[in-house]
Amino acid sequence: MDPPSLNIWVDPFSGGGSLGETGDIDLLLASPECTNHTCAKGSKPRDEGSKRTAIYVLDIARIYKPRWVILENVIQMRSWHGYQELIDGLSEDYSVLPQI
Repeated sequence: MDPPSLNIWVDPFSGGGSLGETGDIDLLLASPECTNHTCAKGSKPRDEGSKRTAIYVLDIARIYKPRWVILENVIQMRSWHGYQELIDGLSEDYSVLPQI
């Protein structure tokens, strides 16, 4: 039997409080928007709000306190000015090991 799982889709207006009671969470596997960090948009302007979806991962981790957090994204995210805020925030509660 597979363990129970919960898929969470977060937008800027829903917030974590709308998810109700979930019980203990072992793993938060997050993949915030990445197109605005890379050349995938071509010459179109980059959207800082879209890049900041990574901060939602920090918000959800703080609310639900999963045992583990895995955040997957493109290498270009490391040059984003909000990257250190994200790493520092996660480091408050977790051992953080960025990997390429």
